[in-house]
Amino acid sequence: MALSDHPKGEFISPKTKKEFRVEAYPSFIPFIDRKKLTSHPYIFAPVCHSGHWWLWLINTTKRKCHILDPLHKKAPSDERKKINKFTGYVFSRLITYADGEPLQKDENEKKIKASYVKISGQKTSYDCAIYVMKWMELIEPENIKKGKYEWDN
Repeated sequence: MALSDHPKGEFISPKTKKEFRVEAYPSFIPFIDRKKLTSHPYIFAPVCHSGHWWLWLINTTKRKCHILDPLHKKAPSDERKKINKFTGYVFSRLITYADGEPLQKDENEKKIKASYVKISGQKTSYDCAIYVMKWMELIEPENIKKGKYEWDN
């Protein structure tokens, strides 16, 4: 979606010479549930770039972002740093579009930082998407409330 129009996480699209705006993607707007987007404590955002998946976890209550990456414990390249920065901005804009508070105010919205969570990850080069899907299932607050998962430590 937005990454193809804003390659390498650039805030200004090389094609349109415009900054990212939710309204520029009318085909996605019917799928944005404004009430859910502003009322849920967490937003899960799977991201895929260059064949690799990682997960953004946005805590809307604490206004913090975290990255769960099954292969990397920090951004492996400057390009990924730019993409992560842009992803934070996109989700802040989505929350604002849904009449919520942005993750950061004004120009700081373009500087949203997300910490990488140190978590056990993939041992192969091809199963990152499976990790991302399982993490979303495990972290989903309803599963935690129900005690659906037991941990053997």
